Amino acid sequence: MLLKGVKNLFYTNENVCVACTLGEVFATASYFGVFAGTYHCNHGKPALPPSHFAVSTSKLLLAIGISILNVFFAFWLFKAALHHQNKVLKLELIAELLLTFTTLLLNAYAILNYKRRVSELNGWMMICTSYDLEVRRVLKELRKNRLFTYSYLLVMAAMSIYRVFVTHPEYDILTSVVSKLSTALATLTQGVALVHINTHILFVANFYRNTQSAFVKEMKVGRLNVSACLRKVRRFYAAAFRNIKTFTDIADPYYLLWIVLVVAQVIVNVAATAFAFNTNYYSKGLIILQIRTCGIIFFLTYNLIHCEMLANVSDDLLSFLFKFPISKLRTEEAAQVEMLIYTLKIQKPVLKASDIFTVGTRLLAPISGTVVTYVLVALQFHKAWSK
Repeated sequence: MLLKGVKNLFYTNENVCVACTLGEVFATASYFGVFAGTYHCNHGKPALPPSHFAVSTSKLLLAIGISILNVFFAFWLFKAALHHQNKVLKLELIAELLLTFTTLLLNAYAILNYKRRVSELNGWMMICTSYDLEVRRVLKELRKNRLFTYSYLLVMAAMSIYRVFVTHPEYDILTSVVSKLSTALATLTQGVALVHINTHILFVANFYRNTQSAFVKEMKVGRLNVSACLRKVRRFYAAAFRNIKTFTDIADPYYLLWIVLVVAQVIVNVAATAFAFNTNYYSKGLIILQIRTCGIIFFLTYNLIHCEMLANVSDDLLSFLFKFPISKLRTEEAAQVEMLIYTLKIQKPVLKASDIFTVGTRLLAPISGTVVTYVLVALQFHKAWSK
């Protein structure tokens, strides 16, 4: 499926639908145990059932198999980290263990929520059909992003392949094999998961923006049936908000744990790098670990930017409605405008992690502060223990 996506990278079909646009990335994620489903794209074929997502038993079993493999990898890495004496290699093993835990978390997310995830995706397709929304522009914009998406995946794949050829003379044979395989699998899985989630968020944000633009254009050009138009938009926002709430409930508490594990990986990696410089220790595996972590942080930041964009997607429409001359409207139409404003204010498409914090760019500052604080504490303890 990844090769199919690369093959279609520079080709954009005029007939696009939600299933075939999202399905390419989601199907790639299914081969790494991140999405236990498949898609059926039947647009342009009236005799066939409409395009939709469906549960895939084979992909579910694959996710279960990958999760069992990751459990073995985690157990062996934990055992190796306990018995290793070199601090840098111990931290490197701990970083690989955290990466494997992250992969295991993503597998658990796919296995335990496979039906709800498919239902949530089909919900977006039903919204498009029920409200007769034109999403061709949204999907074409999303497909233009494929170059960046597959470039990122190819870089992560290259790092995973290179890691297989890097050996540690300090490791025994089995530990070396487990370290190579777990790191390669976890790197690809986490990269695909970031692309998978980011594609979904980008679709929803562009979907909102396109619907708002069409509504504003209709309100400006022809105000023949303002009340019906306002009711339609308000119902759309209520339906979209319920679907986003479903996605948030599915991601609870996985998104929170994912961010915590990524922060822990960064702390361990930075601490290992500092110890390596302090002891003049050189390791190719450690360098690959740092590059891979930088790649994950980069795309996670990219993901947070899109989450912030989604949370503020209604601001332009609110600004338009506040400036709209409701004094020229009938009483019923003015009430509909006020109701839509109220709906947009209380039903913002915000993604929250277990209702603890809002997922967005505001997380970058506390995450950076946490990393710096714990690294400094680790370095102080290291100096104290070295005396």
